[in-house]
Amino acid sequence: MWLRNIARFILTASEWLKGRPLWGGVIGAVVLICILFAIPFRTVPYPVVETYEDIEIRWEPCQVPEAQPAAVVEREVTVYEGEPYSTPNGITVSFAVAAEQARLAGNFRLPAPGGFYLYSSTGRIIYEQLGTEGVVDIPLASGEYRVLLREGVFWGGNMRLSLKLRWTEVLGAADSGEISGYCGKPVTVEKQHTVTRYKKASLWQTIFGR
Repeated sequence: MWLRNIARFILTASEWLKGRPLWGGVIGAVVLICILFAIPFRTVPYPVVETYEDIEIRWEPCQVPEAQPAAVVEREVTVYEGEPYSTPNGITVSFAVAAEQARLAGNFRLPAPGGFYLYSSTGRIIYEQLGTEGVVDIPLASGEYRVLLREGVFWGGNMRLSLKLRWTEVLGAADSGEISGYCGKPVTVEKQHTVTRYKKASLWQTIFGR
């Protein structure tokens, strides 16, 4: 646009300067200066206000459930309790463990040297204790097991075996009502910020601030 205006000015001035050589030089110099001042050769910054959307969390009063804390409960069951007469077969007790982790605890007594044996479901001995008496406390995983208690030579008195299976259970939290609290709700809000952009400007625009 500015080039078109300058060209129009030059044509008008040329018509007027016909027959006026002195004025022609002056006007030519002025035109040249105007052209130089009108060329956009300088990069200048300018501010621009932009609008954008952002997500904010707005906290509002609400009712939230109140939960009771989880409780750990100790469980115990008797596997065997008795004092039978000693025989070559001894005492055989089969039991199963449902919990992931449990303990088999108890004690035994024999009228003569023998042993306490614990077998897995595959028939492999996973624990043994030899002698006439002893105390056991064996960690067990879930599965099926068998206990054998016997003495090998006397068979003339009473044997004693006391075994208990112990484990823990975690009771889950239960809702016991509601209490007043605050709930976060995402909302969309409009915000503005100022950014700097750049454009080409002539000396005229730089001087006059346009």
